[in-house]
Amino acid sequence: AYWRTNVEGTVGVLKAAADAGVGRVVFVSSAAVYGNSPEMPKVESMRPDPASPYATTKMVGEFACEEIRGMTGIETVVVRLFNAYGPRQDPSAPYSGVVAKFCAAIAAHRPLEIYGDGEQTRDFLFVADIAEGLELAGTQPVNGVTLNMGSGEAFTVNEVVRLLSEIAGEPIRVARKPERPGDVGHSRADVSRAKERLGFTARTSVREGLKKTLEDARKRSSRSS
Repeated sequence: AYWRTNVEGTVGVLKAAADAGVGRVVFVSSAAVYGNSPEMPKVESMRPDPASPYATTKMVGEFACEEIRGMTGIETVVVRLFNAYGPRQDPSAPYSGVVAKFCAAIAAHRPLEIYGDGEQTRDFLFVADIAEGLELAGTQPVNGVTLNMGSGEAFTVNEVVRLLSEIAGEPIRVARKPERPGDVGHSRADVSRAKERLGFTARTSVREGLKKTLEDARKRSSRSS
């Protein structure tokens, strides 16, 4: 499925866009392409080291952008997205965002499943900020550029649980699970290139974003019950 979507799908979109005379394609890649390198923060010039099939296919999608840009002249921009979250994110996909899963669990009064010790770090970026960043990537003079898109801040999974407990106003039950193979231990974006080239800075604090996401999860849970 990853190969079909991230490689074949990307190549298909790029070719169709070039044939139709589209000016630019913005490819949403992933911070997962950096793998488990201990170097922090993650800088675009780092050598990619994908550690999962998903990350590998995103890397191949980046190569496809470079190749088809060279062959056809279509403009391409690669955005390496860090941990996206926000209202209406699907919590049911196997590797969907931890925030979506946690908020859905709180809304349903279920324990939160934490894989490993919960000390892995993530750079969370709210959906409204992502929308703004992608619009800038589509319009600013950054043809052929690869850009990180994150907040530049790192939070542990345990810190997210503590914040959600404060926002929810109630203690939260936690179920500890074994660490998953292929999961990245630590992740934080160097956001200087996006700031310099796009004028992009994340506006939404993690607390504010978590509050909005939990409110949405509770509304959807009450509608379905």
